[in-house]
Amino acid sequence: MIARFAIVMLMVACAGCAVNGLAYQPAPPPSAKGAVYLYRPYRVIGVGVSPAVNCGDYSSAVGPGGFHRFTIDSGPLHCDAHTEVTTAIDIDVKAGQSYYIEESLSMGWLQPRVHLDAKTPEEAAAEIQECKEQ
Repeated sequence: MIARFAIVMLMVACAGCAVNGLAYQPAPPPSAKGAVYLYRPYRVIGVGVSPAVNCGDYSSAVGPGGFHRFTIDSGPLHCDAHTEVTTAIDIDVKAGQSYYIEESLSMGWLQPRVHLDAKTPEEAAAEIQECKEQ
């Protein structure tokens, strides 16, 4: 009985950690800019933390099940995040193009470790569809 109660309480607590925003809808970027989508599929590891991810002059702390769209000028873009480890991605943003970065967390010694992975639009399509705008 106590085990069932604990499981139900854990499920309720985790459900409250998800992002509550508008569902992902692909949109073309402005003609002179590019779009960079940072998304984080919902996973149980790290539901209580949202590490900041820096992309050029912008920053976003995406929660589990969320995404953020950066509208960026053409040119080189450096994105990074720092927790127990530092992870980074460099993208050459082209006008009219969309780019996708998946943020994932894994177990660390003191805090979750963040990982950034560049994804093709085809790879990102299934995962980002389940994410909400933040």
